[in-house]
Amino acid sequence: MTALAGYGGAVKIAANTVAEIDKWDLNIDADIYDTTAFGGTGWKTMIPGLRKWSGSFAGRLFQGDTNGQAILQTDLLTGVVVTLLFYIDGTHNYTGSALVKQEQVKTAVNATVDVTYSFEGTGAVTYS
Repeated sequence: MTALAGYGGAVKIAANTVAEIDKWDLNIDADIYDTTAFGGTGWKTMIPGLRKWSGSFAGRLFQGDTNGQAILQTDLLTGVVVTLLFYIDGTHNYTGSALVKQEQVKTAVNATVDVTYSFEGTGAVTYS
């Protein structure tokens, strides 16, 4: 498998790229339920359970990003579900509906003003 360079990545809200984002993390988790019964073979048996997805993305704060960062802040304050797309390159992405869980703004006298958004998915995430 050929390695991918991260510079082809992006975060979008529907068709709009969220400006100034330079990193994202996506976590997909599944519960596993133990179904082991008495009298078994000494090995646990398992079945798949509920799945969930969450993550974060970060970059520089850009207050003029009315179709990206401003929407995320509004959706956080009002509890609106947003459709997020996480591109690993120009073609392939993970897509799903999510709730913005946190907006963290960090500033220092000798650095840029940075922002991190965290989210929790609602429903399935897909890859295409």
